[in-house]
Amino acid sequence: MKTVESGGAPVVFLGDGLVEEFENRQGRVAWEKYFKTGRYRSLNLGFNSDRTEHVLGRLDNGELSGFEARAVVLEIGTNNPDREGGEPPIDTILGIREILRVIRRKQPQATVWLLRHLPRAVGTADGAIAKDAANARNVETDKIVHSFADGKSVIWVDLYDRFLQDGRIPKELMGDYIHPTEKGYALWRAAMEPLFRRAVGK
Repeated sequence: MKTVESGGAPVVFLGDGLVEEFENRQGRVAWEKYFKTGRYRSLNLGFNSDRTEHVLGRLDNGELSGFEARAVVLEIGTNNPDREGGEPPIDTILGIREILRVIRRKQPQATVWLLRHLPRAVGTADGAIAKDAANARNVETDKIVHSFADGKSVIWVDLYDRFLQDGRIPKELMGDYIHPTEKGYALWRAAMEPLFRRAVGK
């Protein structure tokens, strides 16, 4: 991996398609301006449709090895309810806890920014989150996952309400009511800017 061979990256994004599209699709403008080079030079390890077990598998196969990061952005779990037959919230909770444990082992010096699940309203015509059962499940899951953040080595990042207006997701922020648009990714980036500055410095 060229990024590792060249000394790694100060910031690593780890997770599912919401992370991947930050670099490759709707979020590309923000990524190329803020994260591709410079002090926030970042490594994107997001993969579409990934669940917690997929991230753990990739970590076991060498991701986050061979370099030292200053911060790891973790966003994962919103796809877990969509697996065939569903998945109990406890499985997602335990999966996220294990990912955090592995990150700490592989990158003990890094601050982890643990993102709350973004709202979702998949399959609706109006973006109403009350119509997405998985969204309610994610909210319940995050009540436990939140406790994994200690405010020091693991910092909870809650952007949930920033993507809502009167219980609905504005289409200009999430065109399909699950993946941010270019404007949505710009909002995400701006909201995390203070954390980037704190972790990476000037």
